[in-house]
Amino acid sequence: MTKKKIVQMDNGQQCEVLGILGEGGQGIVYKVRYSEDNKIYALKVYTAKKMPPYFIKNMANNIGKGAPSRAFIWPRLLTKPFGQRQNRIGYMMDMYGKEYVSLAKLIKGKAAPKNAFIQIKLLLELVRAFEALHAKGYSYQDLNDGGVVFDVDKGYIKICDNDNVAPYGQNLGIKGKFKYMAPEVAIGMFPPDKYSDYFSLAVLIFMILLHGDPLEGKRKTALIALTLEDKERIYGTNPIFVFDPENTSNRPDPKIHKTVIKAWEKCPGYIQDLFIKTLTKGLPGEGKEKPDIAKERQLRATEKEWIKGLNKWLASMVTCPHCGIGTYLLIDDQHQIQPKKCTSCGKPLNTRLPILAIKKGNMWLHNIILEKDKHILKTQVSDVTSDQAVATVLPSQRIKDYYAIRNISGQAWSYHLDEQTKVCHPQDIIPTIDGLHITFSPSYEGIVHSLIKPKK
Repeated sequence: MTKKKIVQMDNGQQCEVLGILGEGGQGIVYKVRYSEDNKIYALKVYTAKKMPPYFIKNMANNIGKGAPSRAFIWPRLLTKPFGQRQNRIGYMMDMYGKEYVSLAKLIKGKAAPKNAFIQIKLLLELVRAFEALHAKGYSYQDLNDGGVVFDVDKGYIKICDNDNVAPYGQNLGIKGKFKYMAPEVAIGMFPPDKYSDYFSLAVLIFMILLHGDPLEGKRKTALIALTLEDKERIYGTNPIFVFDPENTSNRPDPKIHKTVIKAWEKCPGYIQDLFIKTLTKGLPGEGKEKPDIAKERQLRATEKEWIKGLNKWLASMVTCPHCGIGTYLLIDDQHQIQPKKCTSCGKPLNTRLPILAIKKGNMWLHNIILEKDKHILKTQVSDVTSDQAVATVLPSQRIKDYYAIRNISGQAWSYHLDEQTKVCHPQDIIPTIDGLHITFSPSYEGIVHSLIKPKK
């Protein structure tokens, strides 16, 4: 379509074409101005002469139900059929800003999260987006390296290509990409569903954290040329996770995959376990029957497991006092920090920091290590999924190893020490004295473990 062309929308409004934004396998995306609010949007027009009626019906249903969360660039409106034969169609959606970069840039190192804290926040945003998608009964049918974009400074994500989202069990006939698809879907053994999305989600997390592909190891590097048959074997009929603890035949090549190997070693064991649980279960292979694969697929790590693991990782993150890079500390069952060296520079980390152990009811959730300027997030001390900071950590200017927590939540808390209960109003400060209890809500409580003991 040329500039200034007018496209009629199915609600009676219209869009004016301003230029081309990009082109993909399914269609061309144009920059347009929408007549109702005079704002700028993107308009995807399919290159196929006619899209199947069930595809258009599914998209209309999705528009009616609305986006699962703010992370989705969701279809807003369909066009009316247009073109010489009135058989072309498209849909309008929001545009994302220039601050967002592609997955391909992240993997290749052309862009990177501002720090380790932002990297984990990106992953949490990604996992929560999938959780919101599945909560509405959808599966994502065309995951690829252009399907997700990232704000590497603030830790936000946007998920694109949502015209291919459909309810469980409904296959739109869209053939996704090898690498991103679950192997059992890639070979047509099962339709896309939340269990195949669990695999795809783990692939994305692996790529962001380790800058590599979880199925590409020595088996691929040994090949002179990668044929279609090779792709089907590596990503479909006989996939092997590069860190499968029971099958070492596809380990990363130490000459080619140095980054992957080093990054894996830096991952906490509980994160490694989630990868192993997801990327080794429900995979096709020699001697495996479909009923067994169907059962195994259900053992893959869920979003809740990833959120728990990533929150645990985020809570244990500190900034290395030597190199300034984010790393994590290990905490034992007695809420004591274990001696550990920085995963980047190898120098000893500060183990004298206080800990805020968070529990919900009688269940311990995570240990938040308190250091200068660290934020305690709403999602860490409540049932609300939000990265809003509710407290910030302040160091003492006079006393070593002494810290305080400032309440920036806008709500009052209570805290208890030496049989005295006090109220912490917004902007008030609570000292991190060993044994102090903070009540954030009727369900959530924090207990301080610190070298600073209460006065006798």
